[in-house]
Amino acid sequence: DHPLRYYRRRLSTIGATRAQDLIYLPQGTVVKVAGLVMSRQRPATANGVVFITLEDETESIQLVVYERVFERFHAIARHEQLLLVEGTIQRDEKQPLPKKSTAKPNGSTENTVPTSVVHVVARHFSKLNTLHTVRKQPPPARHAKASAKKQTSKLKYRPRNFH
Repeated sequence: DHPLRYYRRRLSTIGATRAQDLIYLPQGTVVKVAGLVMSRQRPATANGVVFITLEDETESIQLVVYERVFERFHAIARHEQLLLVEGTIQRDEKQPLPKKSTAKPNGSTENTVPTSVVHVVARHFSKLNTLHTVRKQPPPARHAKASAKKQTSKLKYRPRNFH
């Protein structure tokens, strides 16, 4: 199972587009995409542009992140593994939009128009794990004071800074 499978219902409610559906959107369309970070690249020849490859449960998504946007969302864009990104579609405008593929009886699909490379030019990053799904709450303790006392007697977490 892909990790995004567990977020898909919530992602659909906020209007996030699946990677496999990006090829059907015209140049300049504003989209939300989500995915697991597969790679981050900052080539020396790209003038500060960062390329991030995300993967959702359908395909991969190529992000183009300009330096100003990367610096603004540095903590999230550089360190998070699950991202929710808002941006605009960038594609070859000369290439016609493909028609949705249709499944044949043998299970294969056929597009009548060759697909072009599609990128999402990122303008906003969010942590995907902030999309909490509604989970059942544990039943309340019968003795609130006793359960509070048990919680305070546990080992205390002491953060360590390794930098």
